[in-house]
Amino acid sequence: MGNFLDIGIAIGLAIISAITFGIFSVMARKAMNLGSAISASTVSVMVGLPIMLALSLYYSSWGNLTLEGTFWFALTGFLAPGLARPLIYLSIRYVGVGRAMPLITVTPFISMLLAVAWLTEEPSPVIYGATTLVVVGCFLIALKPKGDADWLRIFLLLPIVHSLVMAFATTTRRYSLLVLPDFLIGIIIASIASLPAVLLFWPFLPVEERWRIEEGGLKMMIQTGLLNSFSFLMFFASFQYGPVSIVVPIAYSAPFFALICTRIWLRDEEILTWQKCVGAATLFVGVVLIVINAS
Repeated sequence: MGNFLDIGIAIGLAIISAITFGIFSVMARKAMNLGSAISASTVSVMVGLPIMLALSLYYSSWGNLTLEGTFWFALTGFLAPGLARPLIYLSIRYVGVGRAMPLITVTPFISMLLAVAWLTEEPSPVIYGATTLVVVGCFLIALKPKGDADWLRIFLLLPIVHSLVMAFATTTRRYSLLVLPDFLIGIIIASIASLPAVLLFWPFLPVEERWRIEEGGLKMMIQTGLLNSFSFLMFFASFQYGPVSIVVPIAYSAPFFALICTRIWLRDEEILTWQKCVGAATLFVGVVLIVINAS
């Protein structure tokens, strides 16, 4: 009964994370018009950290923290949000929500393979098949239609690298919570460890892509940062209750919700095609199969 309840909690948290991250991805596109990716990434971490710390003072036991737990929490934070968050902002800026989000979601398949090899998870054939549907659906959503705004193919490396970083980060996150099952302590250490990683992008960016916040930009970045932090909290917490092979594919259904939000807020910037519709349906079926199989 306990395991069934844990899986249910994990699924619920992952779904909430997917919905909020889908909304965030569209808001982030607007925020990128008012500042740089590095600025938005740093603001996002700084606005979320005090809230997490306050919650941990009530709900966590810092006396249980060990050196091993600190190491794994710090490593997952350095990877994500550290390296991953600037990559997602840059991906959305240069590739667009409709392509960046789907390409990023190849993460579930890579994460599942890592979880099998490292954490000895044993996903059922249904989970493998459903995860494949999620990835296929995401690629269909990512297809570039005729008449879409032009973009350089080289920038596709941004979401691809992001997916690889996130795959290692999600697997590490699950392992760290097996070492010390306290997601609030984990997310605080991870957030602090992410800051040096964010600064690594600084020398490699053009001057205009470094620290830049235009008028009205700070307010927008704080709003997107709070939403992203909440999504990250839900995602992080879900690993305390469920395996990578269930949590990650569900959480990465965010493109389904991002597509809906795009049609509402970015109708003139993102073109809806039959491929995106079929992709969204395929993705949705994959997630439903995972939830049914896990239940």
